[in-house]
Amino acid sequence: MAMKKSVLLLFILLLSLTVSMAQYRKKKDDVKWLSISPKAGYGVSMLLNENITADKNVAINWIYPSYMFGGRLGITFGDHWGVFGDVTKNKYGGEFTIAYPTETYKKRIELNSMNFAFLVHFTGDKGGYFEIGPQMCNIQEVKITNDINETFVDAAPADFDNSYINFVIGTGLSVFRTDRLVLNVGLRGVYSFQDLMVNEKNFMLDGFYEYKIPGIRNNEYNEYKKTSPLTIQAMIEFTYFFAFWGNASCGRGRLMFFQ
Repeated sequence: MAMKKSVLLLFILLLSLTVSMAQYRKKKDDVKWLSISPKAGYGVSMLLNENITADKNVAINWIYPSYMFGGRLGITFGDHWGVFGDVTKNKYGGEFTIAYPTETYKKRIELNSMNFAFLVHFTGDKGGYFEIGPQMCNIQEVKITNDINETFVDAAPADFDNSYINFVIGTGLSVFRTDRLVLNVGLRGVYSFQDLMVNEKNFMLDGFYEYKIPGIRNNEYNEYKKTSPLTIQAMIEFTYFFAFWGNASCGRGRLMFFQ
């Protein structure tokens, strides 16, 4: 598992760096702009698992709320291409309505994490933008709740992988722009190709669901399916360009701060 994470992260980082540096080399004389940005997002999240999706006794809430807030530090090469580092606090998860003959109950899984992303960012002449890159997710808290009073043996926090890699893709546009200030709004999707669970744990099996509901048994999950988190959020970001790296007359670069 650790090797897969390392290889995937290295591949995406190399791909991102290759794209950004290729554009940079085409315009060596471009000014490099340094920026800082507070940002926030709100949207939906879900925990995708093929076994659960196929279960007729389970209804998935496809609009379980999620949010994030944080900031980023970036460098833009000229007017279009840039690389950015994001640090964000995130809340996401999933909700499932489980039905059996005499009662129906809801199970909620809430995850809180600190995420670190490396993104390649392109801004067009008209203010539209596109960004893509890897994100390291570090889970800080797991909460599982059920809304009926029964004896549940839910998955423990240790059954969830405490760190995994996401794939981030986003797009949007500038609704306000000056030489040093930019307000962006857009959409961002975050998805993990890795398994959220460790030791092939099914977070739905709670000592009640698999034994009390007719037709639901452990042996129905003969083929284990991974659980992949997905979030889709509307984003807002305020960017302030605080410095730039320009070329001096002697040929050396010089870092200069705005006053």
